[in-house]
Amino acid sequence: MRKTIAVAMLSGSLLVGGAVGSALLGGGVATAQSSSSDSQSSQSSSAPDSTAPAPPDGRGPRGGPHGGRLDPAVAANAIGISAADLKTALESGQSLADIATIALLQERYIAQAELLAEQLQGALNSRITIEQAKGALSRMEGVSVDEAFLIMRHRARSERLRLVEVAQAILAT
Repeated sequence: MRKTIAVAMLSGSLLVGGAVGSALLGGGVATAQSSSSDSQSSQSSSAPDSTAPAPPDGRGPRGGPHGGRLDPAVAANAIGISAADLKTALESGQSLADIATIALLQERYIAQAELLAEQLQGALNSRITIEQAKGALSRMEGVSVDEAFLIMRHRARSERLRLVEVAQAILAT
C-alpha cells in the first residue's frame, strides 16, 4: 500500500513539474548555456553555481544534500524499478510519469494475480475437506456419497453455516 501511495504521489508531482526528467539525468541537460557571454553573466549572478565545491557541512552548493541534483535511484526505488531501467526509459523518451504509471499497473496486476491464487487455493482446500467429509459421513451413516452430500448441505442451510464448516465438524468427530 505504501508503495502504491509513493508511486501515485510521484506520478502526481511529476505531472506538475516539467523538468524532473532532465534533473534526474543531470543538471547539464536542463541548464546548458549556448555562449560564453551567457556563462559570464551567469557567473556574476547571485545564484549559486552547480560546479561550486560543496560547503563543509556536506550539503550541496544549492543547499540540498545532493547539490541540487535528484538521485535517480531514489525515484527508481519509489516506483519499483532499477535505476538503470529508469535511466534507459528516460533516455528513450518516456516521461517519468509514464514509467510510474506502468509500474503502478504492474503492481496492481501482480496483486490481483496473488489474490486470485489465494482464492483458488482456498477453494481447492475447501473442496478437499468437503470430499473427505462426504466419505466419512457416508461410512458412518451407511449411505451413499451423494446422500452424504445432501445431508451435509441440509445441515449447513438449516444451521446457516458454510458447507466447509459442516465438513470440518464432521471430520473433527
